Amino acid sequence: MSKRASILAGVLLSALSARSFGQGWPMRGADIQNRCTSAHVGPRNAVVRWRLNAGFYRVGYPTVGADGSIYVAAQYALPDYDGYLWKLSEDGELLSGLPLIDSLNRPVRSGAPPIVTPDGVYVGWAYYSPAASVEAVSMFAFRHDGAPSWRFEPQIPKENGVWEWPILGPDGTIYQALGTKMTAGGDERGSLLALNSADGTLKWRWVSPHRDSFFAGPVLGTNGRLYYQADASSFGQAWMYCLDAASGILLWEKYLNSGPQHAPTLDEDNNAYLVGFPFDGWCTKVDADGNELWRYDTGGSRTAASFGYSNGKVYVPCGDPGGVHVLDAVTGQLIRVLEAGRYARSLVIDDAESVFFWSDDSVVGYNRIGEKLWESPFIQISTRNSIALGPASRLIASSGVTLNAFEPVAPIADVNCDGSVNGFDVDPFVLAISDPERFAEAYPACDIEAADTNQDGSIDGHDIERFVTRLTRD
Repeated sequence: MSKRASILAGVLLSALSARSFGQGWPMRGADIQNRCTSAHVGPRNAVVRWRLNAGFYRVGYPTVGADGSIYVAAQYALPDYDGYLWKLSEDGELLSGLPLIDSLNRPVRSGAPPIVTPDGVYVGWAYYSPAASVEAVSMFAFRHDGAPSWRFEPQIPKENGVWEWPILGPDGTIYQALGTKMTAGGDERGSLLALNSADGTLKWRWVSPHRDSFFAGPVLGTNGRLYYQADASSFGQAWMYCLDAASGILLWEKYLNSGPQHAPTLDEDNNAYLVGFPFDGWCTKVDADGNELWRYDTGGSRTAASFGYSNGKVYVPCGDPGGVHVLDAVTGQLIRVLEAGRYARSLVIDDAESVFFWSDDSVVGYNRIGEKLWESPFIQISTRNSIALGPASRLIASSGVTLNAFEPVAPIADVNCDGSVNGFDVDPFVLAISDPERFAEAYPACDIEAADTNQDGSIDGHDIERFVTRLTRD
């Protein structure tokens, strides 16, 4: 068999076993262990393909559907605070804006990342907030055609669902934290809730035994446990909790010196990496039963976002002293610092272990050995910048007032450079791998880098799987 025939056979074989999108996008970053990882490969060199200016709206955390569509919660920045679920095409065109309306016909808004599944889209919490005082929260479910499926309103006294985001378990259960507005002398407590995603009915509600504030999370371990790290309130302390996900029964709790506004990160053994915020800059590792294994001091006063985890390394974004601190997950020892001295937040790690993150007023990319790939400056006016990596190496970054799509200079898998990824790209892809010189002769106007579908800097047989994934998706 010739080399070209062998490669073509590999392409066809991969097509028969191409990986599906799976469950969808079940929480912020698409990972219910909150590792900030993506099954996709990010751009080694990037250009801004499009930018959506939100005008008077503020946009939250983007999520990406199986077809490349982008979903984001948007809220009007003026006093009415109308909230919407926006859906954009992969080219940045605004396709729809579904208004978020509670059961009393009031506009509500959300800053949480939507959950996207093959069955629909879920948004929560959306909250009613006249005079900047949260008075009620709602969760919404929509079909992909925009029709509403259900709305859930817990109606808990002093409920305060502002920054908490939902997660979707593999059995279709939605888990959501809910805080309360605490008052001196009161007995308000945060909650964790479990809902049936099919109809929005409540499965269970667990109430915190302590007066602590609930932000972000929770996260779901592979051991069937929920892990939650509460923030320290003005009237209490911070605690970490572990619950049985099926029943909502508390398994253990651990006192913390201070708490974060970010969820913990779990590794493959359900060890948790805890964020120290706002009172310290520590990264702490505890095992699945809450026993501390090590603690790393960043040397500053705050860690600025959820940590990343990939292949035995922990990625700690820091506001002070700045940079992303890359640690050995076993020992807690520092390996390197990326962008030292710059305020780092909201990162994503791709399938090739490159990391992309906000750094001061820029988005930057580094490869797995710490070499800088690229940087794109922005005007940063939001403290909740976020980033997501979807199909075709498309990196979506939200600055709070803009959505921005970064893609490789050469569009991934469009090897014949006709503007589409389809069966006409198979022959030039095979030629690019087997005979680059003949490719250059046959396609003089095309960039051979489009065949580097796994973005590792080489064009070879390792690109076949990614090529087929892109081909079958389109």
